[in-house]
Amino acid sequence: MKKNIIFYLVIFSFFSCKKEIVTIQLLNDNLICEKAPLDSVVKYYKTYKFQNEKNRLKFTNNVKFRITNNTNKKLLFFVNDLKLNDLYTIDIEVFNSENKKIKVSKPILDPGFDNQEDRMKAINFLEYSYFKRKENELLLKKTGHQINNYFNDYNRQYVIINPNESFIFSSTLSLPFLVEDSVFNLNRPVFFKLDPSKKYKIAIKYELKENFKKIFSKEQLSNLKENNVEIFSSSIESQKIPIVFE
Repeated sequence: MKKNIIFYLVIFSFFSCKKEIVTIQLLNDNLICEKAPLDSVVKYYKTYKFQNEKNRLKFTNNVKFRITNNTNKKLLFFVNDLKLNDLYTIDIEVFNSENKKIKVSKPILDPGFDNQEDRMKAINFLEYSYFKRKENELLLKKTGHQINNYFNDYNRQYVIINPNESFIFSSTLSLPFLVEDSVFNLNRPVFFKLDPSKKYKIAIKYELKENFKKIFSKEQLSNLKENNVEIFSSSIESQKIPIVFE
């Protein structure tokens, strides 16, 4: 009898613990990355951008991931954006074949102005603004959204997931250049320096890096509390999936 009681207690404890789990899962089988020419890898990564417009489009991945809330609480996540690397709550992690994390590169560049500095600044910023607008339009088309729906679909980054529910999110991630130096060094490039002859895997990690309660008004926080909504403040990490060079 005593053994039976212990058995049922263990089973009950197992399912109780399981119910409290929140998970994040990548739904892609792999992500593709532009393949640097083996004879000029160093030169390739000094350009800080894709080789051409066609490659920029090709190596911008549609990333799909699922967050599952197996708790008995309504949880709020900051997880919805057109570009995955624009989310402050998401870390993009790349690992080599030895399971060691690859450090992301963020070189600091000096703006490439000539002697007509003031005029060039104006031209550069106009070109930069145009590039960013066209980039958003391209990404919206790639993910199947209407161009004029950016504000409605992505401006508000937070999503509330009810108990025992899952949400699937869609975003974009370009590899190896998460951010390109697209116009006269006005963008600080962000990229992973990868050797196409080696194997890598990629994962995403969700983690609050600051107190996001600061961005809500007292009234909003009061509404969240009144509706039993909690801001998810733990850390969760997805499984690793391969990076494929093409």
